[in-house]
Amino acid sequence: MAARWGAGMRNGFLGQFSHYLIRYATWIPPLVVFNGWVAEITQIKGPSINPLNPKGKVVKRVVGIAGDVIRTKAPYPHEYVQVPEGHIWVEGDGDKTKDSNYYGPISACLVTGRVTHILSPWDRFGRVKWWEHNLRPGIKKARHLLE
Repeated sequence: MAARWGAGMRNGFLGQFSHYLIRYATWIPPLVVFNGWVAEITQIKGPSINPLNPKGKVVKRVVGIAGDVIRTKAPYPHEYVQVPEGHIWVEGDGDKTKDSNYYGPISACLVTGRVTHILSPWDRFGRVKWWEHNLRPGIKKARHLLE
C-alpha cells in the first residue's frame, strides 16, 4: 500500500512546521498597504534650513502665532517682538539652531505639515505629546508688553 498525500494527512515535519509557524507568527505585525501616499520620512542632516530656502524642509516648534508677544533670544536685535498677522514664530530645540531668533517671524504659508509621531530615538518612539511641552518663559499671549 502506497502512502498518499492528501488534505487530511500531514507529514511529521510539515505538521510541526505549520504548528510552530502559526504559534510564533502571530506576534508579527500585519503588513498594511495603502492605495495612496501616506507619509514621507525625512531626515535633515547638517544645519537647520531657514525660510531663505523655501524649498528646503525643516522641523521647528511653533511657539507664537499672530498677536503673541515673544521675548526673543540672541541674535535677534530686539528684546520683544509681536508676531505680525499671517506669521508665526518658530524655535528649534538646540542652542545653535537657526530659527525665528535668527531670521524673525516667518509666513504661516511656509508651513506644509505637522509632526505627529517621533520615530527616533526608540525611547521616545510614538505619538508627539504636545501637551507635555511647557510654554517657554518669555512668551506672552498679550500685547500690553509692547505698549
